[in-house]
Amino acid sequence: MNRLTIKKTVIDNQELIAIKRYFTKLSSEANMHFQSVFIDFEGYDDVLEQVYEVKEIRTWVSSLFDAFPYLLYFITPLYNNDLLLIACLCDTETFIDAEHLKTNQEYDQQHIDIFLTAPKMALDLKMKRSNYEHINMALQRFQYLSKDRHATPIIMNRLESNISII
Repeated sequence: MNRLTIKKTVIDNQELIAIKRYFTKLSSEANMHFQSVFIDFEGYDDVLEQVYEVKEIRTWVSSLFDAFPYLLYFITPLYNNDLLLIACLCDTETFIDAEHLKTNQEYDQQHIDIFLTAPKMALDLKMKRSNYEHINMALQRFQYLSKDRHATPIIMNRLESNISII
C-alpha cells in the first residue's frame, strides 16, 4: 500500500505538479498498482468537517480527477478511501451515529484509535450522470491501455452500489 499524505499547504495553493508526476509514473506501471494508494489529508485535525466537506479539498480533488479521470483505478477501497474522494465530487449528506463528535486532534490527545472508535458514518452520495459516465469511460480507456480487463467492473460495481446517479 502506498500512503499519500497531502499537506494543507498543497490544498491551499491548489498544487498538483507533484501528484501529477506521481500518478503519471503509476500509470506507466498500472498493473502493479491497482487499488494500492491511500490518500489522506494533513493539517485538518482541528476541524469537525469531513474532508469532502472542506471546499478547498473538494476543489483540489476535482482538479485531480480532471487530470486523472481514471484515478479510482489506483485508490484503495480500504477505510472507504475511494468513496471519501468520490464524495468530494458529489452532493453528499452525512449520517453519523454518535452523540458527541471529536476532532482528529482530540482523538490524538486522548490516545484513542480513530479507526476503532470513531462514530459510524453513512454517506448519501449523489453524483451527476455526466461525472459518472466520464469516470466510467476514462476507466474503460485506461483498462484497455493497461490491459487490466477486470478493474473497471470492480470499480464501477462498487460505485454503483454506493452512489445515486442524478
